[in-house]
Amino acid sequence: LSLVLINRHMKILTKRTLVALSLALAASSMARADWPMFQLDGKHTASHPQDLLRLPLEKEWSLDTQSIAFGFASAIIANKKIYFGTSRGEVYAVYELSGNVLWKFVAQGSIYLTPATDNNKLFFGSADGNVYAINPETGVLIWKYETGSNIMASPIVLSGTLFVASNSGDVLALNADTGELIWKTNIGDY
Repeated sequence: LSLVLINRHMKILTKRTLVALSLALAASSMARADWPMFQLDGKHTASHPQDLLRLPLEKEWSLDTQSIAFGFASAIIANKKIYFGTSRGEVYAVYELSGNVLWKFVAQGSIYLTPATDNNKLFFGSADGNVYAINPETGVLIWKYETGSNIMASPIVLSGTLFVASNSGDVLALNADTGELIWKTNIGDY
């Protein structure tokens, strides 16, 4: 997996086939903007008022993680840091401006999809069946919730509640601060 910042537009690229592209950052003439979860927000609007692509594109930095990104995985941006997961179960925090790695957290299973943040915690699910909350500044585990099934969907965090879905068809609402289960329902296997 290579992480490349081009004209403040970030792309996650595999070394082999350039599989997964991530989100666009604000253009060079504008302030950089946060993109805290899959498709920007809990409503999945995928539209940011500061999104603007400026041509020609120029490479600013790159990072090779020696891992693979999945086709639906994208990175998020918060507080001038880029967060993304890999097939090896790694979650990286990278400084947006330099590409330097701040920290790396390793889960016990692949990270298939996009993490989410509320700026106080970074949330992601793993193929190990766990939902994780880690400190976005240090990469230290805050809490972990075992779902019993692979997490193959991007989490959504809204008003202190984290929503996740598992391969068993469970949709869960967790307290974003504590990881405690608020409610759970099964919508069937998918």
